[in-house]
Amino acid sequence: MIERFIDIQVEKETPDHVLKLLREVHPMAELLEVGQGWWWVGIVKPDAPAREIARATLERMRGNAGVIDFRKYSPKVVRRWLLQEQGFALCGKYRFGDEGPEWDAIVKDFTFADWVYRNWGAENETIRGQIQESGVLDDEVRLKARAATVERLKADERYLFSRLIRRNPAPVPVGVQL
Repeated sequence: MIERFIDIQVEKETPDHVLKLLREVHPMAELLEVGQGWWWVGIVKPDAPAREIARATLERMRGNAGVIDFRKYSPKVVRRWLLQEQGFALCGKYRFGDEGPEWDAIVKDFTFADWVYRNWGAENETIRGQIQESGVLDDEVRLKARAATVERLKADERYLFSRLIRRNPAPVPVGVQL
């Protein structure tokens, strides 16, 4: 059994093999079933400043009685604050029907999101640095920036298109090219 970073009541446990794959991408990854077929994937950040905000919000929700009044606050909202108090940063939400979760889709999306987070910012910083060093936006830097942006947009478009097709497999009319 893989150690969990979040202590919250869930209806279904995440399979160990899925959590292992997610933790290979990011060592603090967590996947939670939050009810009604919804699964949330995120990263646990023990030192996140948002934890203090969540703690203060939950104290306010508890009031003088020290207990949260669920007639006043939705369980979904309370759950979100409880997760944030433990350092959970939401990266993606997934809802699956009776056929059950598509573990591959969650792992692939998380891997892609992690890659974008790690690489996209680095490219932009390099380009910004070149612009600041030159003092002027020369043609070479402008072309590099444009090429990097176009490649990212193409990758995003291919990714989103593949997600749309996988989620909504509809027949393609004869004669229509994709």
